[in-house]
Amino acid sequence: MIYNFKLKKGTGLIIRKVAANNYLFGTKKVQAKVNNGILLIRVGGGFMDIEAFFKQYGEQELRK
Repeated sequence: MIYNFKLKKGTGLIIRKVAANNYLFGTKKVQAKVNNGILLIRVGGGFMDIEAFFKQYGEQELRK
């Protein structure tokens, strides 16, 4: 699902799988899970949907 999101967004951000449910989102290491068909990214003590995560951290990671 992460790769489908990347294709849909058409971003140049590198998203690479490093382990089961662990990805590099640019330079940021994240954990991902799917809950009720929604892709969630672990943030702090909770989860955030991928759209909100990208909106908050995407531009910052593209600049790195």
